Amino acid sequence: MNAQSGYEIREMYKNSIKYNYELNRKLDTAAIRTFDKKFIVSEGYKVGTKWKDIDKKLTDSVYKLSGFGYYVELESGWNLVFCIGTTCTDNLPENNAEVVCIEKRMRERMKNKSLLLKK
Repeated sequence: MNAQSGYEIREMYKNSIKYNYELNRKLDTAAIRTFDKKFIVSEGYKVGTKWKDIDKKLTDSVYKLSGFGYYVELESGWNLVFCIGTTCTDNLPENNAEVVCIEKRMRERMKNKSLLLKK
């Protein structure tokens, strides 16, 4: 059970990569994520990629989900997730911050995202 979302978490393996997925009360997939460094999104990023190595166009449109982290949305539909500090959103990611997981979430959960445009 995910304490933040209240959704049940299950795991699966595909191509020897471990994924966790959340099921909502209707047993629909609410989110899928991986902490596995073997998973590489089509844009070339993976868990462990540093903030400074991500295209500036992407980091300029980072958004924050309080208590969950900072998200960089990719064209592929995946999100690079950064967890900064004890709340995961203590402050904006800095150059050496690393992607902690890569995930896709249901759109309804994204309604409350706060867009943070960095100048």
